[in-house]
Amino acid sequence: MDNFVNFFQIYLLIMVRFFALIMVAPMFSSIIISNTIKLSLAFVTTAAIYPLVANSLIVPPTTVVEYFLAIVNEAFIGIFIGFLMSILFYTLQVMASFFEVQMGFSISETVDPISQTSVPVMSQFQSLIAILVLFAIDGHLLIIRTLYFSFKTMPILSDASKVVFTSGLQNVFDHIIYYTSSLFSVALSLALPVMLVLFLLTFSLGLLAKAAPQMNVLMLGFPMQVSLGITTYYLLTPLLVKNFMQILQSMFGDINDLIAFLAMGTT
Repeated sequence: MDNFVNFFQIYLLIMVRFFALIMVAPMFSSIIISNTIKLSLAFVTTAAIYPLVANSLIVPPTTVVEYFLAIVNEAFIGIFIGFLMSILFYTLQVMASFFEVQMGFSISETVDPISQTSVPVMSQFQSLIAILVLFAIDGHLLIIRTLYFSFKTMPILSDASKVVFTSGLQNVFDHIIYYTSSLFSVALSLALPVMLVLFLLTFSLGLLAKAAPQMNVLMLGFPMQVSLGITTYYLLTPLLVKNFMQILQSMFGDINDLIAFLAMGTT
């Protein structure tokens, strides 16, 4: 009976980390996927990786308070890893917001089926591209692999996993700030070609309005901005997808490096 209780306690801690991750990780966190399915996925995946990450020498906490704190710690680790994944995942949405205003699409908002929030048309399109890119690089498998790496680097109930209760927590927040700031710099670098083309068009229309005041530049400029923006975006889409694919692939490596860094900082 004691062995079963110990098994259940460790199993629950592993499942909590994975469930917390999929609640905020890209694609898995969509509210289209019900919590029942997410919980079932966490249960099945935990059963698959349990023999690989569980240690028979692990002694579960003996008190309710200690076990609750262990659950909170595992949930924090899962949320942290999932949050890092979602930051760069939404880079494409932020990228589209940079040039949507110039194209005149910022006033047309629809409900994004992934995040269930109101976003402009181009941002929604970018979100769908990000989902396809994630599947193209087997991102759903890389997410599970990253989770497995976190268990090998920060085992359950080990000193390395107790980032919430150590000085390593400051490093966590520092890296969250760094990754959040990198979101805008990456998004701006991806959106810069489209923004430059639209800026040159706006500048040209301004010169045209100065040279020929009798022309209705406003009515002429709006369809030109939309058509030129969409054309430029269409031509640059293969390059954007290639760059974003490289960014996503490097992201998983960076997250693994960060997990290893935090594990060393808490031991």
